[in-house]
Amino acid sequence: MRALGQLVDVDPTDELTRFDYYLPLANVLMHIASTPHHDGVHLEELAHSYAHDILNLANLASRLLWFEGVTPDIWRSHDLVSVDVDTSSYFVTLQTACDIMADAIATLGASKKGQAPTESFHSLTEWVKRNPNRIAQEFRSIGGRLPWFEEINSVRTKLVHRGGDIWIYTDRVRFHWGVHLHLLPKKLEAVRPEGEIAASAQGTEPTRREITDRGFLLSDLRRLTRSLLSFSAKLARCITSHQSLTSVARRHVISGAFVPALHHIVRYYEPPKESPSLNLHAKCLAACGDYASAAYLGYSNGFWWRFVTAIAEGLGTAPEISIIPIRVNDVVHDSKLIFPCKGRRCGVILCDKLDPNARWLREAGESARKFAADYALGRTVFVAKEVVPAEAEQIRTACAELPAVLGEDAKTAAEVAISELRR
Repeated sequence: MRALGQLVDVDPTDELTRFDYYLPLANVLMHIASTPHHDGVHLEELAHSYAHDILNLANLASRLLWFEGVTPDIWRSHDLVSVDVDTSSYFVTLQTACDIMADAIATLGASKKGQAPTESFHSLTEWVKRNPNRIAQEFRSIGGRLPWFEEINSVRTKLVHRGGDIWIYTDRVRFHWGVHLHLLPKKLEAVRPEGEIAASAQGTEPTRREITDRGFLLSDLRRLTRSLLSFSAKLARCITSHQSLTSVARRHVISGAFVPALHHIVRYYEPPKESPSLNLHAKCLAACGDYASAAYLGYSNGFWWRFVTAIAEGLGTAPEISIIPIRVNDVVHDSKLIFPCKGRRCGVILCDKLDPNARWLREAGESARKFAADYALGRTVFVAKEVVPAEAEQIRTACAELPAVLGEDAKTAAEVAISELRR
């Protein structure tokens, strides 16, 4: 990865990894900041501020995805307090990102400097409704109805200005949520949903509340995050058109350890469903130790995650121990898992690619033998995702003592690995 978490410069021809995310708005603001006749310092500040907000969303998403993912296996009621806090922070950050977009619109689109509100997206939308002719044509759509922003603004206002709090409850499969406001004693008393576990952010249950149940937490956050990013990309196109730019090369992206969570919640997330494998997958996630380590193995749909869950299903048990080095080159190398198998401990060493170089094989063998000795393993196997066919036999011969599983199909690789471990 290029950074732990920030907006970075890239070559336009660079291939982006799961640790990178392209934000057209931040990129176009940085481009315009470098041209004359503009307040370059302010536009650059806006680009970095918007990027930081999206990086913060990625960090919050990683924790929420983790909490929901392990809930079928690990149940600690006090974790709901953390989910409450992270959800509240998520809505505040969504609104902050919108406010940054408002500043960009007012700075670049107002007919006169300083006449349009810059501090609030809500204030700017109301101003544009009253003064459509004082904003450039490209930006007038902001005065129309934006249901996704109205929802963000409503929740954030209740949380920040009206003393409300997020209410999280779970059926041990996924998170449900609502927004609750404290009411006068004569108002309707809150009723906890039957059969569901609930907790408030304060850790106590007030006697009387107004309850607004909304649905599945992460599904709603996915929808709102998608809407915000879609609007910001449209805004980038409007700015490009307004500035009479034919195109803007992709030169800036956000990069960081938790960016995979942004891809996850925006592109891949689906509400989990109760199934025979759900609890086992939760155990695999918990065994990784944290979201960043699990994401390095491709959680929730990458090759190594599919391999780990397939081998767990085949053995009927999750890993007992995981050692997952997170490397700057984004390559899975020397990640180690320990599974119980046939009354003994067995080790699995994961590498994106095994190198047929004699020195590499010798050192890898020494490392594997030390791994086996340190953890008293009965059997150890290498697993590689990529292999050059001409090198496969050479590797298998060199790894006769520590067998190598070579193949690009995760399920097949898991089946072969299980067969080796059971010998």
